[in-house]
Amino acid sequence: MDRFQRADAGGLCIPLVTPLDAQGRVSEPDLAALIRFTAPHAQSLFVCGTTGEWNRIGIEEQVRALAIGVREGLS
Repeated sequence: MDRFQRADAGGLCIPLVTPLDAQGRVSEPDLAALIRFTAPHAQSLFVCGTTGEWNRIGIEEQVRALAIGVREGLS
C-alpha cells in the first residue's frame, strides 16, 4: 500500500456523548454504562470530542473520560 491509499478501517466507530454530573465532572458510572451498552455494537468508540462537551471540561476530566473508555472498552 502506498502512502496515499487508505486502509479499510472496517466496522462502525460510534461517537459517544460524555455524561456530566451536576458539578460538570464526567459521570463515571454513566459513561461506563454507556460504553458497556455500546461497545458490543461497534468496531471502536469515539470518547470526548464529537458532541461539543470537550471544550466545557478541563484536561483532567478529558483524561479521566479516556481512562474510563479504555478500562471499560477492554473489559
